[in-house]
Amino acid sequence: MTSNVEICAPSTSLAANEKQTEQQHSFPTKPSNFNYLAVGREEEKLKWLVLQHVKPSTFKTIFEPMMSNKKPNRRDELTCVQACMLLKSIQEFPDKLEPACYGLINLLNSETMHLYSLDKIITKIITTAVEEKIISLLLACQLLVTSIDFRMERRLNPEKIKFVRKSIEQMDYKNLRDLVKLLLVEKLDKMDYLLDEYQHQQLEPIEELVIDLVDLSLKIREMVASFRPLAEIGCMLGRSWMWPVPASPIFSWNSPTWGVWKLDDRQCKLHFKTHLPYNSENSSPQTYFQYILFKQPHGQDNLNHILRSSPQMQSLKLQCDEVIQILILEAMSAMEDCEQPVLAPINQYNWLHLSHLVTYALLMGHCTLYQLLHMLLPPLQSCQYLHAKEELMWILLQYISNAKSIEKQLASGSSTASVLGLPSSAGFDTENRELVLQIFNVLYTDNSMNWGNSCSTEQPLEMVRFFAPAAIWSHLVTSISAAPGSEQIPQPQPPEKLRKLIDFIENQLRDNKDQKQLERNTALLAVVANSYSNNHDVFVEHVNNTVFPELSKVGQQRNQTISPTIQQEKWTLPCGRKTEPFLRALELTFLDSLTFHAKRQLYNYALNRVFKLILPPLGHQQQQPSSPIFRLPSPALVESIARLLLSTELCDQDGANFFYHALLTLKPVQNESQNMFLARNDFLALLLELLNFRLQNIGFGWKWDFGNRITFILKIIDQLLHNKNIEQSPMPCIIQMAQLLEQTLLRFAQCTFPNDLIIASAVVLTKTYIVKFSPEICRILLLKAIRAFKLLGDVYKPSPGNLSTDVQPIQTTDEKTLMDMIPQLGWQWPRFELQWFPTNLQQVLHKQMAKNEEELTAKHSQKLLELEQASAQEMQNLVHLNIEYFMQPRPSSQPPTLFISIFRCLYQSQFTNFQFPQPQNPPPSSTPNFFALCYKILGALANRELHQLTNALIDWLASKCEWLGQDSAPTQGHDEYDLPHILKILNDMLFSHQFLSVDRLLLSVAIHPTDDQSNKTLLCMLAALLESKFSQLPERLHACYTFAPSHSQTTSSNSEEFFMQMVEYYKKYPEYSLAELYRRSLNPQAQQQQQEIVHNLPVYYGHLAERICPIVDILLQKAISMDLKPADSS
Repeated sequence: MTSNVEICAPSTSLAANEKQTEQQHSFPTKPSNFNYLAVGREEEKLKWLVLQHVKPSTFKTIFEPMMSNKKPNRRDELTCVQACMLLKSIQEFPDKLEPACYGLINLLNSETMHLYSLDKIITKIITTAVEEKIISLLLACQLLVTSIDFRMERRLNPEKIKFVRKSIEQMDYKNLRDLVKLLLVEKLDKMDYLLDEYQHQQLEPIEELVIDLVDLSLKIREMVASFRPLAEIGCMLGRSWMWPVPASPIFSWNSPTWGVWKLDDRQCKLHFKTHLPYNSENSSPQTYFQYILFKQPHGQDNLNHILRSSPQMQSLKLQCDEVIQILILEAMSAMEDCEQPVLAPINQYNWLHLSHLVTYALLMGHCTLYQLLHMLLPPLQSCQYLHAKEELMWILLQYISNAKSIEKQLASGSSTASVLGLPSSAGFDTENRELVLQIFNVLYTDNSMNWGNSCSTEQPLEMVRFFAPAAIWSHLVTSISAAPGSEQIPQPQPPEKLRKLIDFIENQLRDNKDQKQLERNTALLAVVANSYSNNHDVFVEHVNNTVFPELSKVGQQRNQTISPTIQQEKWTLPCGRKTEPFLRALELTFLDSLTFHAKRQLYNYALNRVFKLILPPLGHQQQQPSSPIFRLPSPALVESIARLLLSTELCDQDGANFFYHALLTLKPVQNESQNMFLARNDFLALLLELLNFRLQNIGFGWKWDFGNRITFILKIIDQLLHNKNIEQSPMPCIIQMAQLLEQTLLRFAQCTFPNDLIIASAVVLTKTYIVKFSPEICRILLLKAIRAFKLLGDVYKPSPGNLSTDVQPIQTTDEKTLMDMIPQLGWQWPRFELQWFPTNLQQVLHKQMAKNEEELTAKHSQKLLELEQASAQEMQNLVHLNIEYFMQPRPSSQPPTLFISIFRCLYQSQFTNFQFPQPQNPPPSSTPNFFALCYKILGALANRELHQLTNALIDWLASKCEWLGQDSAPTQGHDEYDLPHILKILNDMLFSHQFLSVDRLLLSVAIHPTDDQSNKTLLCMLAALLESKFSQLPERLHACYTFAPSHSQTTSSNSEEFFMQMVEYYKKYPEYSLAELYRRSLNPQAQQQQQEIVHNLPVYYGHLAERICPIVDILLQKAISMDLKPADSS
């Protein structure tokens, strides 16, 4: 009875009471836009029913306290039942049912009060109607999505999103497409352009809903192809902000993922396979798109890859003359209204990027000089630019000087025309020269050419730009004079206002006797270098002979802080090698004043000079075999090479010259003398130090050619595993070389971009000998590659393409991928590392581990037992100084326990009743003391054997301290070794006695353990070592940080101060080779008999903090993966 009364129209008295109640509660009396008293219109009845449910009344106010608390939604349920009865009455009439449902949704837009309650009851009515099968699932989802307020004026009801997401699995493809259309087309346009943080949080469930609707791997391609709104959203056209940033770690043109971004080779349009209607924008040159792309950091690197490959066209070139013209004019216009001067760093950042872009585009043929000049001339004539004219001439000078260098390398007579952008029939450089002169006359007036008023010799950056027109003329005239038949061509004469600048430069050359004039003024030296970088004779006489003698002789200005005693002697590098005492490298201000081509000339000359200095002709070494002279370049010269490479990416493009010398040094030589072998190691060590500690960002990143890098890395691995000298020789320099090579591999794994690292890992894993003899290297590369897979997506398959290596192509089919190789290796992986693996691979490896878990546990226990027993026997021979025992050949089955035995001896020596026994009346040279014996034994071991000893030591320490990181105390049997004494002995082995190096120990801790407990124990031990009062590691690291500049500030740092503090650091914390430690541990009489000079490799940059940097990166990733907390190490 009650239901009938509520469904029927109310009486007049009831309506009056409702009206009075609304007035009492201060509700508006505005009539609704439909009739409450209508009879037979279910849509109107439904609206009235819902509104009466949310609006307060006298009846509700009286009986509200009497409602049961157990069922507070009783009224909601009754309203849902009544609404479903109304909907069921019109279920057979679809033309009435759907409008009635949408009428409910429209209430949310027409009403202004009780919106949240109204939204809540409408949502319940719709979900109840679906459960009663009154309306379809698609209609319910559409109603719920339609009721969402994308303007964020009404709070989102999460029940809507939950219901729709739960219903996705029951919907077919067409229903999903309708929902996507509703969300992305009809509702998305109503959203505000600016959202605050709260509105962003409200939209997160909607974003997740869209992802659930679209992220269907089997249907997304069909959906994009057949659903135009989704295709338009995914299309790049007009949305340049969607383009991936080239400097992003996940960006690589070699990846198939980025193939969709490439432009069509013919029409220069975006190659997007969607069924879109024809649009003239699709076939346009995409100028704005290129404009946005080139303004990004390293945008010029896209030029060679932006077009799709085509079998019809061999060389694809994207012509970007218009875009470059726009960028140049835009930059010049910005300088007119800029408050900062043109040479301010914020403005020079943009101009340097523009110089790289223009020079690279012109050299690679993506832009022609003639066309660019022809397009620039009219705007420059119509607009008067006063502030940035020198920058434009500086950009033109950058290209013209490089073009002249390429012209010399080309043999054909029409080479200049092709390089400078002219057809061969247009005359030799005439039109280009005329256009440059016209631009010069437009930009410069007679009054603006007085260099004395415009710039100062104390401002090199300003001076070289002012003299840029004269330098351009010098290069153009040199091109004409060097051309065939130039004797018959009259020499062109420069304009009168340009003649003043040219005469000034020529006067500087005439007055520069004995290099005194240019030596005192680096600004004038930079002007001469830029003007004559293509004139070999002038450049060598006035630039090279001025710059490089300054780095290898005592100068009054450059070495003022060096004491006279040091200036008269040789400079002693760490590890005892001697060089010339010159520490001040080329200043960054001087390098910034040089053109790219002038820097390249200096770099090539310096690198060749170092090569000839360290590796003199072989005949010279044969003439003086008894007294070899191992010469090394000064620290100033080495640092200058690094700064030349870091100052511009065009100095050694793709690293060709650097890798050429490195690969030449790595190449084995037959019948090589020992002196030449040692000299070759010195040069290789110098290159590796530069690459590891100064050039890692460009050498291992993505600027240098990947083919050169992977070839270099494979050669290094071959040296570590196949070179008998490095693999088996105990010479100190060989051990140091092996550590440098390992540092190079670590830096390669740390700094290489993900796409390149995946390819490199696949290449390395195809080499079975690397997997067998160096599993640590493979584990590092493989873990980095798996993390790269995680970043890029599991669908990526490596494709090395046309690498300039001798590596066979990698199979990338489903049967043989990089991920398929991992289970075949048979390695044991910690469970915390498995979380980085793809899900299907995790399942395979978990099955393998579960199958072999008992066997692996038994092998590990047996291994620890063998280590304990073997070290006990070896310890007795060490204590009693049994030399004969250690001089015998050791069987391969004997565990590597020497470090464990030394550790146990040192641990026992802490007790008062223990004393190292001394032999009775020992001969001074034949029977050393305990420490000398240890050094002698270790000095006879090769690099691989030292790694095995370190791995065995950390396995033994992990077993003795396995209670670390756990809540429980040490169990019985572990009280033999307490943690404070363990940390003290470990510190003594690392620093006091130097039995093993810190980087070798950390590397073993980082990559050797293969179970979770050992990893956690060793990390907690490292944390305790850092906090221990015995540890010297924090003190040494702090000393490194006080003088070592960050990698971003190396070019601008004070090189003289760095090298001096570096030597002071090694004096305070010396690091000796095992041969030196052995000699120092002998008595004075025995030391005199050890006259052999230890040949150590030169050390320019390597110190403790630099060496452990990539290893700490691995340890931090491991700690994060294990979710270690500070309390775990307590």
